[in-house]
Amino acid sequence: MQHPTAELSIQLPDKQSKANASINCLFCIHFYLFAFVNTITSLMETTTKPGEYCSTTDKYKNESRCSSKSASLSIELFQIGEDDLFHLCIFFVSDNTPNGGDEESFFVINLRSAFKKSIDRHCRQYLLWLAFVTLCFAYNAIVIPLRCSFFVQDASNSFYWFVFDYLCDLIYILDMVLVKCRLQIVQSGITITDLPTLRKHYLKSWLFKIDLLSLLPLDLLYILPSLRFKSTLRLPRMLKITSFWELFALADSACENPFILRIGKLYSYVVYMIHCNACIYYLLSFWIGIGSNVFLYDGCGNAYLRCFYFATKLGISIGNNPDPTNVIECIYMICCWMMGTFAFAMLLGQIYDIISTANKIRDEFKHAMDSAIQLCKQFDVPKELQEKVRQWFTYTWKEQKILNESTILNKLPTNLQIDMTISVNYAMLQKVELFQECEKGLLRDLVLKLQSIVYLPGDFVCRKNEVGREMYIVSKGVLLVYGGVDGNQLLSTLHEGSVFGEISLLSVNKMSRRTADVRSRGFSTLFVLNKGDFCEIMKDYPSAKLHLETKARELIARDNLYCRK
Repeated sequence: MQHPTAELSIQLPDKQSKANASINCLFCIHFYLFAFVNTITSLMETTTKPGEYCSTTDKYKNESRCSSKSASLSIELFQIGEDDLFHLCIFFVSDNTPNGGDEESFFVINLRSAFKKSIDRHCRQYLLWLAFVTLCFAYNAIVIPLRCSFFVQDASNSFYWFVFDYLCDLIYILDMVLVKCRLQIVQSGITITDLPTLRKHYLKSWLFKIDLLSLLPLDLLYILPSLRFKSTLRLPRMLKITSFWELFALADSACENPFILRIGKLYSYVVYMIHCNACIYYLLSFWIGIGSNVFLYDGCGNAYLRCFYFATKLGISIGNNPDPTNVIECIYMICCWMMGTFAFAMLLGQIYDIISTANKIRDEFKHAMDSAIQLCKQFDVPKELQEKVRQWFTYTWKEQKILNESTILNKLPTNLQIDMTISVNYAMLQKVELFQECEKGLLRDLVLKLQSIVYLPGDFVCRKNEVGREMYIVSKGVLLVYGGVDGNQLLSTLHEGSVFGEISLLSVNKMSRRTADVRSRGFSTLFVLNKGDFCEIMKDYPSAKLHLETKARELIARDNLYCRK
């Protein structure tokens, strides 16, 4: 049986048919956005089992799939059985199999379970998503004034504008439905992770109202001939600036060097101000008449670049500009000058504050070093000692960027100070052989008593025959141990993680005097535990003290003490 055939004629569409096609595309996109949101909402309201991993596709060979597949990777959304369980399946096809054939493996992601978790607003994934939303906002913020003034949208290219517009709208919707309603909040000092509570909080917040206003479907009025392709109907999309502010606030706290980020934010404000001013200048030229006088755009060259150049000159008050010829042009010129003066004064002030804040700690360091050097000169301190003072300041600044760590730590709550100290020094103290079998409570108390000291090249850490009252842990640098008859024989070299002097804390068998000289080869940072602090702590651990004394005697009997004391 033959199918009936029909003769087809191909005609190029005229502008009216293109416009009608664009309007139809607009309604189709709105319809599919609505259907997509309903699907995602239904997925969120149903609980399922977590995803599974399979090595072959035999289990699903009889199931219906909707696939978009390439030679090496395919992504499928399919339905298992009759229970309406939708899964996202990512297939990897490998030809490096033992039998030389292709083997297909895939990972099944349960979409519903993926939306059953709350989101920490400080996590990296949310920061990346927020950057993506901000990119969509930037598109709307730049393109909407451009299309309103330069008339770059018409029936011939409206389809492409619609694609980008509604892709951004889709991101806005996903941000509301899937992300913002799952952001964790803190109430009464407790982090809330319950999804129903988070949704209620978001729906009652002012942020939800702004997000809702940013998605007002005013562009449905494109159906009216008088409003067709009027990009001003999309102005509510610019209310998504809240995501832009939130992104920079979170990035500022997460970035190691936020000063560059702050300057970049201010620079983006200035560039956008000039962009909007260029759009206004072209509208003014179009309304009065392009090229009708010397003040307006003359119609030569690239319209946007010429207008942007002129708006930049007006904004930063560069001279040699043409004089306005009528009242409207005078008003525009005055507004540009006032806006430019205010904006750039604010910009310079903000940049000064940012730079002064960035250099504040450095200036305090230089002032402290200059004061110390001046004090040395006042008391006629030898030049060599003055140079050592200068070296200590320089090395401490290079390594720590701060002279006194306690001034920063003291601003934190006590429990945070303890946690930070333990996280830095606890593992190091566990390496000390004498303390390896001690209980965690004792080690925790000992860690809090460790003090950091910097030694310059050639400095003596301890001398032979002096009474030992400290235990040392090498954090950075290299120490040289000298002994022998004349004290010039190199006995040992201590590197990062080495420990010495721990036996002297217990004064076992009255062995509390140093048996060798220990000098710093270069710049060295050591953690020091004082004997007085150690004895004060051991009063609370009498059984541990007996254990340590027994272990210390074993170490004395086993090792030579020239490198340990």
